[in-house]
Amino acid sequence: MFWVYFPGMFLYNFFVSTGAISAVLPGGGAGFVTALIIPFFFLQYLYSKKFRLVFGRLEIVFLSIIIFSSFLAFVYFSIGIPSKVTFEMFYRTTTSILVLFAYFLAAYSLNLESIFFSKLLIISFLVLSALIIYNVNWDYGLLSISANYANDFNVGKDTKIASYQFYARIFAPLSILVICLSKSMIRKIFFVILAMTCMVFIGSRTEMILMFVVFPFYYLITNITRPSKMISVFSVLIVSSLFVLIFLDEVLDLLTVNSRLSSLIDLSSDTSLSERDIALQFSIREIKESPFFGSYGSYASYESLGFYPHNILSAWHNYGILGFTQYVALFFIFIFITLKKSISRITDIYSYAGIVILLFSFMALLVAKESSYPLLGLGVGLLSRSKK
Repeated sequence: MFWVYFPGMFLYNFFVSTGAISAVLPGGGAGFVTALIIPFFFLQYLYSKKFRLVFGRLEIVFLSIIIFSSFLAFVYFSIGIPSKVTFEMFYRTTTSILVLFAYFLAAYSLNLESIFFSKLLIISFLVLSALIIYNVNWDYGLLSISANYANDFNVGKDTKIASYQFYARIFAPLSILVICLSKSMIRKIFFVILAMTCMVFIGSRTEMILMFVVFPFYYLITNITRPSKMISVFSVLIVSSLFVLIFLDEVLDLLTVNSRLSSLIDLSSDTSLSERDIALQFSIREIKESPFFGSYGSYASYESLGFYPHNILSAWHNYGILGFTQYVALFFIFIFITLKKSISRITDIYSYAGIVILLFSFMALLVAKESSYPLLGLGVGLLSRSKK
C-alpha cells in the first residue's frame, strides 16, 4: 500500500497534468485516496504490533494530538465555528489530520531491512527524479506538472491537479528514506544533491533548504561523543560547499529564472513571506486574546483558509495551549530518545530514518509549516518501530 500512496499519487497527478489521462479522483486525489487507504494501513499497523496495542511514549503523545485535534474540529463544526466558512474549515482540518495519521500508519508498511524493498525504493526515487527534471519548464525553472502552471498550459482550468506542496510532501520522505538507506557517503551526497535539485524545480524552498541542513545536523547530535564522525560531517559540508562554488554560475542563473528561489536572494521582495508575516502577527494577536482556548479558524473568517500561521503556532491558534503543549511534549520526548540512542550507540535503520525525518519536520514546523505537517507522522511511526 505504501507504493500506491506515495509513488502512485505522484504518478497519477503527473499523468493527469500532462493530459495523458483524465482526472477521475476528486480534488487531485489526495483526500480521497487517504480515506480509502487508511483502513489498509491500519491493518498493517495492527499486524506489525501482532494485534497488541502497546504504545511507547512517543506514540501516546502523537495519538493524543490526533484525537484531541479531531475532537475539537468536530466540536467547533457542530457549533458553527468559524462562522463564515464552517464546513470548509472542518473539511480542511479533518483532511489534514487524516493525512498526518496516514503518514504515521504508512511507517508500519515499510520493510527497510529488505534488500528488495530498498532497491525498489531507490528505483522509485530515481524515476520520480527523472520525471521532475524532464518536466521542468526551463523558461521558468519550475515543474510544469503542478497546479496553476498545468492548468494554464497543459490541461483545462477545471482539472484538479496537485500543488507543488503535494509533490514536495511525496518526494521529501522518499528522498530521506533513500539517503538513509545508502551505505556509501558518496552516494548519500549524490542523493542529497539530486533531492535538493528536484526540490528547486518543484518550487519547495523549505524542503530544499532542510534537505541540505538536516543530515549534517543529524550527524552532529548523534555523534557528540565520537570526534572522528564529527570530522566526517565537516568534510561532507566542505565537499558540498565546493560543489556549490564550482557550479555557482549555473546556480545563480537558475535562481534568477526560478521565481520561487529568486526571492531568497532578496527576501524583502518576496510577497509570500510578507503575507506570511502578516498572518503570523494576526495569529499572535488572536493567541494573546485567548491564550487558553486559542481561536480556531478565526483567520479563515478574517481573510482565508490559507491565512494560517506557517509555523507551530498554528497548533496554539487552533487548539489552544493544550494543543500546543502536546507538540512541545512530543519534541522533548523525541530529543530524549535521540540523545539516549546517541549515547548508547544503539541505532537501526528505523531509528536513523525516524530521527532524520523528525528533525526535518520540527525544523519545518519552526519556520514554515503548520502543525499538521504530514512528515511528522511518518517520523513518529518510524522511530516508534525502532529497537529500544
